Amino acid sequence: MIATKNLRLLYMSRNNLSDNALGLLADAVAVNTSIVEVSFTHNDLSLPKGQDFVRSLKNLTILKKLSLNSCMLDLDLLDELKTSLAETESLTDLNLYSNEINSEGATLIA
Repeated sequence: MIATKNLRLLYMSRNNLSDNALGLLADAVAVNTSIVEVSFTHNDLSLPKGQDFVRSLKNLTILKKLSLNSCMLDLDLLDELKTSLAETESLTDLNLYSNEINSEGATLIA
């Protein structure tokens, strides 16, 4: 597990991550609370451990920017994301484009 109190940026875009890798990243994010920017675009979060990764974001209370473009987000993941980010008051930039977010999903995250 990667654990450092100085990690500020996490860019994991376009890595075709396996379910196992998502689980390991979820564990790493849970202990690296200094992260302010996460770019995870073009990775499949619909895998079983994708929900664990989304849940781990709740530990990033100083997160400013989150990019989850083209991550196959569905209503369940959006609901988990909303819960995970509820206490993150510093978030100023949230990118979710190119996901299957319908009007119900848009209402959920509004």
